[in-house]
Amino acid sequence: MGGKKKKLTLVAKEKKPTLVKKTTRSSLVDKTNESTLVDKSQPIEDAGPVLIMPGPRRGCNVYLDSRGYSYRIDSTRPNGSKRMKCVYRKCRGAAVMVDVEGTLFISPRTDHNNCSVSSKILELWAVKQRIFDRCRSEPDTAFSVIYLEETVGSPAAELTSLSQLMPSMRRYRRETDPEITES
Repeated sequence: MGGKKKKLTLVAKEKKPTLVKKTTRSSLVDKTNESTLVDKSQPIEDAGPVLIMPGPRRGCNVYLDSRGYSYRIDSTRPNGSKRMKCVYRKCRGAAVMVDVEGTLFISPRTDHNNCSVSSKILELWAVKQRIFDRCRSEPDTAFSVIYLEETVGSPAAELTSLSQLMPSMRRYRRETDPEITES
């Protein structure tokens, strides 16, 4: 029992990056040289096509995945993929958007913890954009007429009111028609 102990030595083999046949979330980017290893003929696991909607502000788009969750772009990677976060600030949901042969796909990375899938909020953002665009382009139309014409038949009409939108509507109207000051 008191014999000699043998020392074991382990030799690590160098791992070379290879093209992946079945693309998964973890294999989208090679960790060693940050190059894209996406097989263009295979679909990405858990990925779905992207629907682009207008966001809460002009020029800010919201990207919807096939499960109904909405994301905003957080950063763009050197390989062209985009890191995305959930539009709800307190939610930890994240995803990666990849362009595969001209089609955008969103692949989820982390689950959403405290946001719900609601198309009404996205419809509300779209209605607000249409209202504000009309306030800029139609300076002679009354605010109430614009509001009623854009919200008729919309499910998002119950989420806002004319009194809530009036300050923003006035601000957008002032952008196109500035007041003339006398000197």
